[in-house]
Amino acid sequence: MTCGGIVKLYFESHNVGRWRIVIFGAGHVANALTNLLVHFDCAITCIDPREEWLAKLPQSPKLTAIQTPDMPSLVKTLPDDAFVLLMSMGHTTDKPVLIEILRTRKFPYLGVIGSDAKANVLRRDLAEAGLPEEAQRAFHCPIGIEIGTNHPYEIALSVIAQLIETRDARRSTEPAA
Repeated sequence: MTCGGIVKLYFESHNVGRWRIVIFGAGHVANALTNLLVHFDCAITCIDPREEWLAKLPQSPKLTAIQTPDMPSLVKTLPDDAFVLLMSMGHTTDKPVLIEILRTRKFPYLGVIGSDAKANVLRRDLAEAGLPEEAQRAFHCPIGIEIGTNHPYEIALSVIAQLIETRDARRSTEPAA
């Protein structure tokens, strides 16, 4: 039948793969990072053993907070396409998560907050843990691009810039669907 009416179509996307970011740690810099990331089209998971720090994170449907005393045990549950950041209480809590990731998983981005000195210590620790040299170079530390100061939001902005740079470089090399 021929219709002389007007039709309006509205489209809503469902099950579209969002950019997934997993942050181990909920301290000052992780909090600044999540406060900025909730404004991007991404799904964020923040993992920390401290309930009081998780409570300080922004409220957003894009953010899932997970409290656990055993952060390395969650590595096996992470999606393969996650961009993973280790920003926990320090070297002693970042190292076991990093070792678990490098022994069992590969992510498009893996970063550990810290200095060049921390990176050297982590690489030595990985060698002592029996990980091959390629694993010792399979993460970013320090994270972020070289801009700004040590203010948590400036660090967060530099980290987001590096994440976007990595995400976009991956997209440009992926075959078209």
